[in-house]
This record gives sequence, C-alpha cells and structure tokens, in this order.
Amino acid sequence: MKTYSLIVRQLSESIHYIQDQLRLPLVSQSAACAEFELADDSRLAVYSSSVANVASRPASCLPLSKRLLSALERNGGLFSRQFGMSAARDCELPVRLRVPGHSDVVLCRECVTEPKTENSSHSSFWSGLTKVFADLANHHGYRM
Repeated sequence: MKTYSLIVRQLSESIHYIQDQLRLPLVSQSAACAEFELADDSRLAVYSSSVANVASRPASCLPLSKRLLSALERNGGLFSRQFGMSAARDCELPVRLRVPGHSDVVLCRECVTEPKTENSSHSSFWSGLTKVFADLANHHGYRM
C-alpha cells in the first residue's frame, strides 16, 4: 500500500476539509496525524507541521483516484487554478488543489515510462516513403 504525505499548518482544519469537501474516508487519527483512504491501494497521511520529526517526506503531488475525482467534479471551487501547468507536465495533471494551511497541492497521475517513438516513427516514415517510390517505380517500369 502506498502512502502520500501532506504536511499542513492546521491539522484540524485540514481534516474537516478533507472529510467534508473531498469526502475521503478517515482511516485513523491522532493528535499529530490523520490518515485518509485515497483508493484501495493508497492512503493520504496528513501531518501537523508542529510535529518536530515527520518520518516521511511530503508528497509533491497526490494521485487522482476515482473517489477524489468524483468529489472534485461536484465542487469546482476546490481548485486553486484549474489549468495551472506544473513543471513536470509529463507526470502531472494541470490542476492544483487548494488545501487550507498548506500551499496548493498538485494532483497527478503516476509517471509511466513509455518508450520514445521518435526513432520508430522516423524509420517507419522512411520505410513507408521507400515503399511508395518502389510501387511507383514498379507501376511505371522504372528502377530504383
């Protein structure tokens, strides 16, 4: 199970926001931390910034689960800037979420490494072009 960490200045305000606005179910809560279920295989841990030693590094972005997406669709005011692009635009969705007591949180999808298609598209272009000229040459009786 993957856990995303969020460090906020006001824990109680953030807990109410996440429960009431985002409608994420609360899994556990203590004086310094609260844990919410994002999806079946991931959780959101919200820590108070007053805690001296936070074990995990804060998340750079939150995954956009179906549960979170349905809450965001119902309330568009949760967005800070609906189309604010992020630096790593290949890994992040162009939306930022306004969280009280925290700077805006980027909603993201997991990075998927896909093979670069530049070389394959380049070679397929030339092979296609060669085939076109070969067909033309055969049709008109020319040699290549």
